[in-house]
Amino acid sequence: MKKKWLCATLAAMMAVSMAGCGTAPSNESTGAAGSTAAETTAAGTTTGAAESEPQTEEAKASGTLNVLLSEEPSDSDPLHVALQTWAEETGNTVEELIIPYDDQTTKFAVMDKQGDVPDIVLSTGLHQAHPEFFVEFDGKNFDTSIFKDNALQLLGQAYASTTVTGLPRNATVTCVYYNKDLFEKAGITVPTDPKEAWSWEQAAENVKKVQAETGVKYGMAVDFSRARYDNFMYSFGGSMVTKNGDAYEVNVNSPESVEALNFFIGLNDDGTMPKAIWANASTDNPSDYFQNGDVAMYCSGTWQYEKYKKNISSFEWGIMTSPVGKEASAISGGSALCIPKKAADQELAFDFLNWFYDEANYQIYANNSKQISTLKNVEYTPDAEADVENQKIFSSEYDKCADAYIQDELSGWRNYTEDGYRTNMSRAVAGEMTAQEALDDFAKQLSEASGWAMKY
Repeated sequence: MKKKWLCATLAAMMAVSMAGCGTAPSNESTGAAGSTAAETTAAGTTTGAAESEPQTEEAKASGTLNVLLSEEPSDSDPLHVALQTWAEETGNTVEELIIPYDDQTTKFAVMDKQGDVPDIVLSTGLHQAHPEFFVEFDGKNFDTSIFKDNALQLLGQAYASTTVTGLPRNATVTCVYYNKDLFEKAGITVPTDPKEAWSWEQAAENVKKVQAETGVKYGMAVDFSRARYDNFMYSFGGSMVTKNGDAYEVNVNSPESVEALNFFIGLNDDGTMPKAIWANASTDNPSDYFQNGDVAMYCSGTWQYEKYKKNISSFEWGIMTSPVGKEASAISGGSALCIPKKAADQELAFDFLNWFYDEANYQIYANNSKQISTLKNVEYTPDAEADVENQKIFSSEYDKCADAYIQDELSGWRNYTEDGYRTNMSRAVAGEMTAQEALDDFAKQLSEASGWAMKY
């Protein structure tokens, strides 16, 4: 299987300035198909039938599937393994091409203009922001009914329409980790059943009790991430936008959103949370706090799970069902496999996708990736009993994706402006702005950038 780095050649063929490509460490998030734009290749190995013998009538003619990834995959990367297996079974060859995520939007637009694009792209939003570059999966060329509804909406659909331009590969979801030893010492039973979920107020009260009873430094920590904070907003009934007929209105400064931010500021001000992180006064990683036993409850996501299984041995930990506000909330992420409209070999791309999403093949992939399946009839099936129970919680969390969150995602608001949002929240936590001022200011930024009216 060849791996190509599309940098030097792209620079030569484009009359625009581009950032150089760098090698990124591989993890499960890598993988996507694409066709080469150049002859310059890095040293690599080849799998599949690069020079196949003449085929029988029953055998398919060999071809080369070009797959665009954002990172170089390891040999054990689940998508890499799937591509290699497909190549061996079908007598085809796969070439993996690497363009770092941050460069993909700019560089793919140039590749499309040149008519030199990959056959498959692993996308984490490119196909949703720019559906004009990709084949529509209309139910006739591919059966999209096999996917979970949330996965298809959040990972497959274009931002501005219901057009499906990507097939969801796997999903991640926000979740809440907790230190079992600390909660047991404080005499508090943690809910794992969604029907018994704490309110955010109850969660705050309980972690403060854990702090008082055990002396742990912090009761709660939250990733310094807009998406992690937004679970508070959605739980309190807020949203980034609302729909007024066919038009969007900016809603980020609604009374519900202001209430959520004030609640969050309070947890930082009273020492429940490490204020320096969200006040942007420290580069500390709250994940390290949890792994070191310095925080009782940590709001993060499923992507941490396998790491914690390997790294945490000094205390027992688990997953709780997320606290709720006026409604339950979870935020999902993930990626999708897409076919560019100008792909040289769409037929081969469809052949791989049909093979990959076959339930038996996808089950192997799901078990290798250990992530949330996007197919209705396939779930990751771990061996250990604790893993089975935690996966059930992850699945229940995935079902909590709020309608407001889905609407916000489909609006594509981040295409207009995003950075000012977290900046203003940090300033509010630091005491430089009130919650109302912070959200009013960003609402104005988003309104001016998008052309949408402000609701408040």
